[in-house]
Amino acid sequence: MRLSQFIAAASMVLAGGHASAAPHLKYVITNISVTDLGTLLGSSSDDYSVAEDINDFGDIVGYSETLNNKKHAFIYTGGQMYDIQGPGPEFVDADAHAINNSRVVVGEYRDPFVASANSRRAFYYYPGIWMTPIPKAVNLWTAWSDAAQGINDAGSIVGWSRSYGLYDGPYINPLGFCTKDLAVRWTHWSTTPANLFCTPNLPQNGQQPLSGPPPIAYDINSAGNIVGADGGLTPQGMFLWNAAQQVMMAVPTFDGAEVEVPDEPPNKLFGVARGLNDQNWVVGAWGYVNNKPYGPRRAFVWDGTSSKAQALGALPGGWESEAEEINNQYMVAGWAERDWIINYQGHKHPMGFIWHPDFGMVALPGISGTFVPNTPLPAFVPNECEAYSLNDRKPTGGLVQVVGKCDTKSQAHAVRWDITVQVQLVP
Repeated sequence: MRLSQFIAAASMVLAGGHASAAPHLKYVITNISVTDLGTLLGSSSDDYSVAEDINDFGDIVGYSETLNNKKHAFIYTGGQMYDIQGPGPEFVDADAHAINNSRVVVGEYRDPFVASANSRRAFYYYPGIWMTPIPKAVNLWTAWSDAAQGINDAGSIVGWSRSYGLYDGPYINPLGFCTKDLAVRWTHWSTTPANLFCTPNLPQNGQQPLSGPPPIAYDINSAGNIVGADGGLTPQGMFLWNAAQQVMMAVPTFDGAEVEVPDEPPNKLFGVARGLNDQNWVVGAWGYVNNKPYGPRRAFVWDGTSSKAQALGALPGGWESEAEEINNQYMVAGWAERDWIINYQGHKHPMGFIWHPDFGMVALPGISGTFVPNTPLPAFVPNECEAYSLNDRKPTGGLVQVVGKCDTKSQAHAVRWDITVQVQLVP
């Protein structure tokens, strides 16, 4: 039973059939703890790692520094971090972006057999094999880079493809001439990617004529619906792909969103949709020109049907925020600025957060910080953190796990926040 149905039924019982007179149930956070996951080289604060995704079993993926300052993809399972690269050619700059509940991992690495520094390859992995390339886009006129950004439990994968090399030409298909950047889907890790839509390129030179972030598919849910950026094809540059109808829907922005940058061409601002749950709620951030943030980004959530999204705001005194992922209980993970008072001056830096309509935006603790004596409270200032993903709430115990990174004294480390979220009666 979905939470909303359970709340309605419980309220009717408590009120003797009159729901409006009864207390109601809501989510309440009762505990938060943070765990430093270390790196592939151990727990030294001189090495870096970042956790990017977590499944419902608590398996975590991301990337970590190894010997000679190499970047390898990892899976963290059973309380230990494992390098999934394996023997063979050096897969430079490997990064695991997503994991599903079958423990299939997808991501990207630099192609060791191509001289171009721009060449990327999508990969998949699951326990028992080493990291394995996913087939690339096929086009007779040019060569392509690919990266896998998300995967659902059915094994469908989403990401991007991009042309590179001496000929930087357009992608030609029945939809017409498209830009060199494509939002793509692999139906299985053994298939070649298919582009979801065509961002038109009328000059037929492959260049993107609009100023929105280039087309990328970031996330896919159990129904095969997909979210991402579309290069400015829709008014806000963000899309929700309906798999059943094979149509693209525009993701709206929120009331009060700045849409133009005065006297700064190109003037129009865009957003990026990054996360999607099984109820088709979408999260992301607003405030981009091309692929770069312009001014403060603003986190938002959209319910998939309303004409406007909802801005999530920031932490006390902050301004900037970004929402990265949403689970099936409508809890959102991301990062937001907070203002810390040090020597009577404000200093803004990001902290990870979890958000839900019941409890709002709640800051997540860091793994270290700085004690500043003889100042107004707070005297202890945590180091910067960012949260990138979360899993569904456990039916027993109410545990929700969020992953991301937090700064140590000299580097960022992958972290996991264990958050106990109880359902409580409130007046």
